Formats: sequence, structure tokens, C-alpha cells
Amino acid sequence: MTSERPADPVGDGNGYGLYRGYSAALQPLVRVGVTGHRDLADPQEGCRLATEALCRVLNVLETAAWPVGMSRSTTPSATTLGYRLVSPLAEGGDRVVAGLVLSPDARLSSRPRELVVPLPFQLDYYRGHGGQPGSDCSTPQSQAEFDRLRSAALWTRPLHLRVPASQPQRDAWYRDVGKYVVDHCDLLFALWDGRDSGQQSGTSAVVRYALQRGIPVVWIPVARQAPAEPATAALDHSAVPRLLTGSVTRADELRSAIDLSSPEAHAALVGRHRDRRPAQEFLLERLARLEELCRYARSSRHIQRDITAEMLTARASGHADHDVVHTVAGWIIPAYVTADGLAKRYQLKLKSLNIGVYGAAAAAVALGAFAAIMFPYGGSWRLLVVFEALVLVTLLVVQWQDLRKKCRDRWVAYRAVGEYFRIGRFLSLATPQAASGLEFDRFARLYSWSSEPSSVPWFAPVIGWVWDSRPHLDLHDANVPWLRDYLIADWFNGQISYYEGRRNYHQRWDKRLQRIIGVTLFSTILVVLLHVLMDYFPLFLGIHHHSRDLLLKCLSVAAITLTSVAAAFSGYAGQQRHNYHYMRFHRMTEELRGIKASISTATTMDQLRMHIGEVRRVTLGEATNWYEGMQEQVIDSPS
Repeated sequence: MTSERPADPVGDGNGYGLYRGYSAALQPLVRVGVTGHRDLADPQEGCRLATEALCRVLNVLETAAWPVGMSRSTTPSATTLGYRLVSPLAEGGDRVVAGLVLSPDARLSSRPRELVVPLPFQLDYYRGHGGQPGSDCSTPQSQAEFDRLRSAALWTRPLHLRVPASQPQRDAWYRDVGKYVVDHCDLLFALWDGRDSGQQSGTSAVVRYALQRGIPVVWIPVARQAPAEPATAALDHSAVPRLLTGSVTRADELRSAIDLSSPEAHAALVGRHRDRRPAQEFLLERLARLEELCRYARSSRHIQRDITAEMLTARASGHADHDVVHTVAGWIIPAYVTADGLAKRYQLKLKSLNIGVYGAAAAAVALGAFAAIMFPYGGSWRLLVVFEALVLVTLLVVQWQDLRKKCRDRWVAYRAVGEYFRIGRFLSLATPQAASGLEFDRFARLYSWSSEPSSVPWFAPVIGWVWDSRPHLDLHDANVPWLRDYLIADWFNGQISYYEGRRNYHQRWDKRLQRIIGVTLFSTILVVLLHVLMDYFPLFLGIHHHSRDLLLKCLSVAAITLTSVAAAFSGYAGQQRHNYHYMRFHRMTEELRGIKASISTATTMDQLRMHIGEVRRVTLGEATNWYEGMQEQVIDSPS
């Protein structure tokens, strides 16, 4: 099942179903992983506890003040949080929590919700086929329950496409799916008896791995039908959900687990900024950014206009199958336009801040030099020193608040999100729905030497679930002519034209700034030489004594001012990196031209997909490289 829409559709007079403010793709979701025992003594009680725990967690996160704006914490979110359950649908605890996606409880049914099902191996072996039981469906009743939940899932995806050849391999693949659940969740719900079974693929192992990764674990204590002899004795505990945030599951830590209904659980889930773990920061940053996108879409006067224009452009294409193109456009255009619009807003803010900072730094130096040289003995002109001090204090505040870096980071992130959405719109036309789906998401998951979740951008899960919910298209070789022409006309030509325009823009500004810097420095040298000549050879220049002092002072002010202006232009030019971007856009233009020449010869879907694979490599790789490079760029103070 897909996420519920957060608002009613609005007709725009053209037959389109636009949504007030934002697309469902931008709905903030909390990813909840699931692990648990198969042999629960009381599944209904486990379901009740899981429902209470999930409602509590969502309420805590919803009432947290997320830092949505540039330099302020807003009031609690006005957007209802949704939840995505990540469960392999094994018998027992996995299905108990997964069943909450169909819960009639009003506290959950009113929220956007979805279920995704990663499997350790082939579906038929896991579920059973031809009336035979499977590894995780031992009875016909179990198979029926599995089918009911699977029919509600957004997708079901085996991590290994084969059948395990041995018991050790089977255990290893179960361990793989447990790690997958942890790696793709913000919180792990564990229906667990508190015992350490010692099995590498058991519930206790998954809990331990989550805590080692810094993922908070919501522990729902349960009893088992026939517990085996444990390696660690079970603890006496009341049947209330608890929160585990330690690094290991020692007995003393389990005894001190936090009651999920207590104020301490609120602090452990949200915490103060300085006390948060990387996993908490990752979750709250994603929720805050999605909330910002939703608020921007609701408040912007231009979003609906731009969405309508994009939809009309998509429908007006002369080459394409209108229904197919319109379906894909309706899926992704609202999210793309919103992210791109917010990126442009932050880009404009960053440009204004940079010009203001470098200009103010040069002005402060000029004011100080003018006051000190022209009026060294006081007077009203010395008030210029006060203005200089105010300018410097303003620059200090900007630097201390790190406003430019905050603005730059938001611009870069939203630009990357918009670019992934825009590329995904065209990739979805040639990508089979049966594909793994991770090939698009993985480009948004940056890898580094660090194993912390902070090494992954906040938008990586967003890209993943948007790509997962793309419309199903059944295109065959007969569709190749119009699809090929459509991709060339609307994607390739548009991309090449855009890259050429940006390439020329950056080339022009690089030349302009270099020319301005050169002229300014050359003028500074002339002023300094003239100052020396006047100081040592005044009669040679025909300058009388009464005007010499004034000219010397003017030249001194000019020399200092021109130097600071040249430094400001140099700093701004270096920060903009026009030459770097010129080379980048030039390279992309040439790459796409070469691919365009080869794709025009495609006559089958396989050939078309092969060439689109090259486009995917170039465009998504470029977007990721640009994001990484901009994230690593340091904005230094110009002072």
C-alpha cells in the first residue's frame, strides 16, 4: 500500500489532480524496524503493547520543536507524522507489529502508513509453494496471514534470489535480513523476552546490532510458549514497553531500561542538541527538512503555478504517450517543484549573504582607513569608526551563527533532492518495476570510512521511498520509438541546453571576476607608485606643498580601499568557484552529447535500457559528486 495523501486533491481546470501544498512523497515518515520471537505466548497482548508504544513514539516526535528555520526553533510540527514498518513477516513478533499498518485504532489509522517486506531469500521458499509449507509459513493459516500482510505492502523484495544450500547459509541470510532491517530504520521495535539466545540470527542479536549502530530500541517484553534454556537469565519486569539506548545488552542495562511512558523516554528520544546521538540527529534532521518542504509548499504563492506549468509541459509533448507521461509526471513533479523551489530560495539567500559579507568587510576597512588617515585628530568624521565597529560586529554575528554554512547546506541538500527527483522522473520510464529498486537509492547513500548514520544524507530514505512508489509501467518494444524520441527531446536536449547555459554563465562570470580583480590590483599598484613618487619627488610631479598632504592622504585611503576590494572580489570568486563549475558543466555536456548519438539508434527496450543505464551513471553520479564536493567546501571568513 502507498502513503495516504495529506490533503484533498484540487482541480485546476485542466483535469489534473494537484494537491494543496505538497506531494505525498514529502510526507514525513518514521521508519520502524521489527524483530521478535516466533513463538509468542500472547500475540494479542503483544499487539496491544506495540500499538501503545508506536502511538507514544509518534506523539513524542510530533511534539518536539524541530529546528526548521535558519536560526530559530519553530513551534511543534503542524504535519501529521506517518510511519513505515520494515518487517520480514516472519511468524510471531514480525507479523504482530507489521499488522499495525492495517490497525483500526484511530490513533494510527489517521496517519500515513506503509509496510515494506525484505525477505532473506526466495519468496516461494520463504512462504511455501504448491501447498507445501515454507521456512516461515508452517501452516496454511500462517500462509494466509502472510499473504494478507504482503498484499498490504508497498513492496516485497528478497535480499538473496536463491534458496539457501545449507543450514549455515540459511542462518547467515537470516542475519543479513536482520541487519537490513536495522540499517533501514530509525527505531527498532523488539518483541523480546530479554534473554540472550546466543544465536547470530536471533532477536537478541538483532537488538545488540541495533544498539551498536546507535539505533534506539523499543523493547516490548513478551513471554514465549516454550522458552529454551537461556545463556542469560530472563529478567523480572513488568509488561510495559521500554527504551534501550546503550551499546550492549548487559543485564544491569536491561534492568535500568527507560519506561516508554516516562518523561525520561521523551528526553532519550528527542534530547537536547548536544546530547543527541547520530541516529537521533539523522531522524530529526530528516523530519525537520521534510516539514520545511511542506511548510514552504503551503505558504508559497508560486508552487501551484509552477506545478501546473510543469504538468502542462509534460502533457503537451508531441512525442509521448500522454497517459504514461502524465502518470509519471503526477507522481514526481509536485515533489520536484517543491524541492527545487526551496533550493532556489536558499541559493538566493546564500548569494545575498556572500555579497553582503565580502562587501561589508571591504567597506569596514575603507571606513576605518578614511577616518584614521583623513581625520586623525577627532571630530564628527570619527563617527565612521563607530560605523566600522558596527559592521564588524555584524560580520562577527554572521560568522558566529554560521549563517552562510547553514544556508549553503540547505541549498545543496534541497538542490540534490530536486535533481534526484527530476532524474527519477525520466529513469522510471525505462526502469522495470520488478528491478530491485535500490539502484536509484544507492546513489543518494554516500559512503565514507565512518560507520555512523550521519555519513548518509538525511534525504537518502526519502529518495528510496519515492522511488519505491513509482507508478507501474508495462512498456514493450512497440513503445520504443515514442519513448526514445520523448527522452531525447524532453530529457537529453533539455539537459544539454541547461548544461550549456550554465557552462557559459560560469565562464562569463569567471572572466568578469578575474578581469575586475586584475584591474583593481593594477590600479592599486599605480596608486602605490604614485604615492611613492609624491612622497619622494613632489617637485618632479609639479605638486605644491599645500596640496601634497591632502593628496597623500587620499592616495593612502585609495591604496587600502582598493586592496580590500580586490581581496573581497578574490574571496567571492574563490567561493563561487566559477571555473570549477564551468569545467563540470562542459564535461557533462560532452558526455550527454555522446550518449544521445548512441541512444537514437535503439530499437528495443533492452537496447534503450542499456543506453539509459549510461545516462543514469553519468547524471546520478554527477549529482552525488556535486553534493559531496559542496558539502566538503569550507566557507572561510573574508575578514
